[in-house]
Amino acid sequence: MLRGVVILAGLAVLALGAAWLADHPGRVVLDWQGWRIETSIGVVVLGVALLNLTFLIIFRLWSFIAATPMRWRRARDARRRERGQNALARGLLAVATGDGAAAAKEARIVSENLGHRVLTLLLEGEAARVSGDHATARRLYGEMLETPETRLLGYRGLALEAYRAGDLNAALDHVSQAARAQPRASWALELLFDVQLRTARWAEAEETLDRLLRARLVTPEIGKRRRALLRLEQSRAAETNGLEDAALDHARAAERLDETLLAAVLRTADLLARRGRTQRAARVLERAWERAPHRLIGEAYAGLYADDTPLNRVIKIEKLRQLQPDHAETHLILGEAALKAGLWGEARTHLKAAAEGAPSRRVFRALAELAEMGDNDGAAVRQYLARAADAPADPVWSCTNCGKEVREVTAVCPDCGAFDTIRFGPPAPHHAPRLAGSQVLDAPALPAAGSAPAAGATGAA
Repeated sequence: MLRGVVILAGLAVLALGAAWLADHPGRVVLDWQGWRIETSIGVVVLGVALLNLTFLIIFRLWSFIAATPMRWRRARDARRRERGQNALARGLLAVATGDGAAAAKEARIVSENLGHRVLTLLLEGEAARVSGDHATARRLYGEMLETPETRLLGYRGLALEAYRAGDLNAALDHVSQAARAQPRASWALELLFDVQLRTARWAEAEETLDRLLRARLVTPEIGKRRRALLRLEQSRAAETNGLEDAALDHARAAERLDETLLAAVLRTADLLARRGRTQRAARVLERAWERAPHRLIGEAYAGLYADDTPLNRVIKIEKLRQLQPDHAETHLILGEAALKAGLWGEARTHLKAAAEGAPSRRVFRALAELAEMGDNDGAAVRQYLARAADAPADPVWSCTNCGKEVREVTAVCPDCGAFDTIRFGPPAPHHAPRLAGSQVLDAPALPAAGSAPAAGATGAA
């Protein structure tokens, strides 16, 4: 609209000028070197206008001719830039699909057309990595450290290469540098946490967990669960180093953080009992039993009174009956205790009650023992043992990632290295383990051992 107003204003000025010249006629005389030109003022104005137009056309034509080489160079550069950008896109797609040869080819095109060393280094490094040329990948990632713009990418690439090669100390060094350079980088914090788990740096892993929580990369619920597991491992480490008070403090902290973490409950009770604080240990187990009766809690509770007579043990285990009177585990633990004390009638009552639900092999084995010791009934013994063979297997500690059975709960599976996957339940069917590594990695899980546990899935035990 503004442009239209300007045009109308210009036309109005011209119209006013023409009208003024028409109202004020005059003549112009030019006398120069014997030449005499006499004409009207209108003709002079028109001549000046035509002369200006002629000069303008000549200037535009000369400018067009002079700028032709530059326009050609710009068009050539635009074509090269387009080829380079298309090659970059194809190269990244080739990396994503694992086609290292195609990615390397596209990297050469990017280098020829864009000449952007940062992009070329990145694409060449990723092409070497997916092609399995890890030496070249490490060299290219090392070159990235020399430029501030690519330093973080270099640390990431070197950390991942070291991680895949099993050089966890080098991986820890590189990812620590990256985490310091960019404190809220999710991949750096997740990989740092993973490597700290693999190298049993439990206290450092807890500090990294705090950073993950502040960056909102982990929910508070998952964070509490992970902290409890880390405190459990710190308790074991403190005990190994002879720090008994610290071991108990860490175990108690783990129990308070996650009451469902059965291993923390059992460890706290065990440490208290070994220090002669049986009543405190009993209260820990009683609280856990009241929340959710469990076979291992019952066994630990009975173990507190292993030195008592069988009859006294039955009397003390009766406390669990007050807390959960109708639970199958209550009947089973009392039935087993009564069986050992020779209280056949009480054992029969409790074991029959335990068998009313979905009894495991443990229930039928106890009934077979009762039939043999209390009733001397061989036929009943055989019947119960046959039913035990068909009953669901007794629950065990096992890894939900690899299916291997373990002796106790640890933060990481001692076989596959997955984090927080040890559960107490039916034996897992044999299956191929899922990748145990952090999601920032697209590499196979490293062989796990005490030396190299990995971060993996989370859940409740």
